[in-house]
Amino acid sequence: MRVAILHDEDAFSRSHAGAWERGKPDVIAKVLDRANDHCENCQQHALFIRASGDRKGEWYLEVHHTKRLADDGDDTIENAVALCPNCHREKHFG
Repeated sequence: MRVAILHDEDAFSRSHAGAWERGKPDVIAKVLDRANDHCENCQQHALFIRASGDRKGEWYLEVHHTKRLADDGDDTIENAVALCPNCHREKHFG
């Protein structure tokens, strides 16, 4: 199995308005732990390993807020899911 190494660029997520927002680190950590290295949308195992950051060496998933923070969504584990990059893009652009 080939595994790509992904540099940690998801510490900040770009909003649709072009401003940078940051999720609470404890919410991000809990959502990623809950996912257990699997996308919470397609259920597939993560494909990349983080090459840097606090979670270096762990499988890479992106945290997505179900109701956007920009739309007054809460930064809570109940309003967030861990997604593979493909599913995350689909949620925003699909």
